[in-house]
Amino acid sequence: MGERDGFGGKPDRRVLILGGGFGGIYTALGLEKQLKPEDRTEVTLVNAENFFLFTPLLAEVASSSIDTSHAINPIRRMFKRTRFVEGEVVGLDPDKRTVTVRHPGDTEYDYPYDQLVVALGARQGYFGMKDVQEHSLTVKTLGDAIHLRNWAIQMLETADVERDSVRRAELLTFVVAGGNLTGVEVCGELNDLVRQAAESYPTISQRDIRVILVEAANRLVPALDENLSRFTLQRLRALGVEVMLTSRVDGASEREVRIKGQEPIPTRTLVWATGVAPNPFVQDSPLPKDEKGWVTVDAHLRVPGLPGVWALGDCARVPDVLSPGKFQTSAAQQAIREGHHLARNIATYLRGGAPTEFRYRSLGQMATLGRFNGVGLIGPVPVSGFVAWAIWRTYYLYRLPRLEKQLRVMVDWTADLVFGRDISQIQTYVSNVAGDEHQHDSGARHPQSSQPPDAVGAGSSGGADS
Repeated sequence: MGERDGFGGKPDRRVLILGGGFGGIYTALGLEKQLKPEDRTEVTLVNAENFFLFTPLLAEVASSSIDTSHAINPIRRMFKRTRFVEGEVVGLDPDKRTVTVRHPGDTEYDYPYDQLVVALGARQGYFGMKDVQEHSLTVKTLGDAIHLRNWAIQMLETADVERDSVRRAELLTFVVAGGNLTGVEVCGELNDLVRQAAESYPTISQRDIRVILVEAANRLVPALDENLSRFTLQRLRALGVEVMLTSRVDGASEREVRIKGQEPIPTRTLVWATGVAPNPFVQDSPLPKDEKGWVTVDAHLRVPGLPGVWALGDCARVPDVLSPGKFQTSAAQQAIREGHHLARNIATYLRGGAPTEFRYRSLGQMATLGRFNGVGLIGPVPVSGFVAWAIWRTYYLYRLPRLEKQLRVMVDWTADLVFGRDISQIQTYVSNVAGDEHQHDSGARHPQSSQPPDAVGAGSSGGADS
C-alpha cells in the first residue's frame, strides 16, 4: 500500500475487517490510532456499500427530518491508512486464511489475512412468517428508510383522489409492529411525517389518519422501567397514535394485518420493527455459532478454535463480564466500545502481548417519540419529554462522524423546525432508450417489486410491500 499505509514495500501482516457498520468502522479507526509504521501491518475493510450508515438517524431519514445523504459517510474519507474494498463476502477458508469477496461486476478475489475481524451485523427477522416478510416494510438500511418515506407519501397522494371510502381508509392506516426502542422511534417519526404532510392535502383531515403501534408485551419499551413505559404510552396516544398492547401480528396480506385472536386491521402499510436474524453469510460459514446462529466469542472477542479470528457487534454473542451469564446488547454504543477495545487487543497481540477482556456497562438507552418528545435512561436517571429529545439529538450529533455531516444535520434540523418536512416523493427513473419509457423504483411496498400502488378510482387494488 506504500504511502497510505505509512510504510514502504510489502506488509508483514494483514488485518482484514468484514463489515462497515459500527463494529467494523470503529475497529478500523482504532487500529489507525494503535498501529505504528514499524508494525508494518496492512488493514483492509470490506463492505458491500461504500458508505457508513449512522443507523440511529434512520427513522429521521424516513420521516424527512434530515436529508438522505446526511446520515451516511463515505468510508474512503473516514480513514487515512486503511484500505477500503467494496464487495460482498461470499466465502471463508480458515485453513488457508483467506476470504472470498465478490465485487461489482461479479468478479471474485481471495484476500489473505493474519487477523480477521467479523463484524457483519444482523438482518431483519420475521419469526418464520413469510407473508409478513413479503407484505411489510422495514427500517434496517438506507434504502429501507427512503422506501418507507416514499411509500407513506404515495399513500397520501393516492388517498387524496380515492373515492371509495373503504380503500381510502386502508390507504390512510399505518401499522407499526414492535414497541421496542426502534419501534417507538419509527412510529413517532412516521406519525409526525404523515400528520404534517396531510396539512398539504385539502381532502385529508387529521381524523382520517390512523397510526397504530402493535406490541406483543404488556407494555412499551420493556428495556426501560415501568414509569418510562407508561410515559411513552401516554405521550404516543396524546400524539394521535393508537397503541395495541398484548397484541401479536401473526400474518399479513396486501390489504390487511392479522392480529392473533383479534380482528384484522385493514391497511396498505405494515412497518416491521421487531426481530433480528443472523447474517446469511455467518449462518453458512464455518464460524462456530450458538443455537440461534450468532458467532461465539470469548470475553476477549476471540472466536474459539480459529486462531487469529475475532468477532463483534450484532453478529456475535459477546459475554457481559460484569453480569456473568448475560451478553452485551446489540446497540451502537456497545459496538463502538467493542471496536475500540478490539483494536487495542489486536495491536497488543501483534506485538506479542496478551489481549484483555471487554468490560462495559451501558451508559443508558434513549429513543425519540417524534418532534420535541423523547424517553430514556442515562445511567440510573430517567429522562422524558423535551429534555430527553434534546439530549438524544445532542448525543447523536456528537457521535456522528465528521464535522461536515454534523453541520449538515444541524442545518437540516433547524430547517425542519422552521419550514416543516419536505414531502416531495423522490423517485428514481431509469430511461429505457428502446421504448422511450421509464422504469422506476419508488412507491412499491414490496422491496422486490417496481410497480407503484394503483392510483385512483374504482377497481384499484392497492399496493403490497426496513
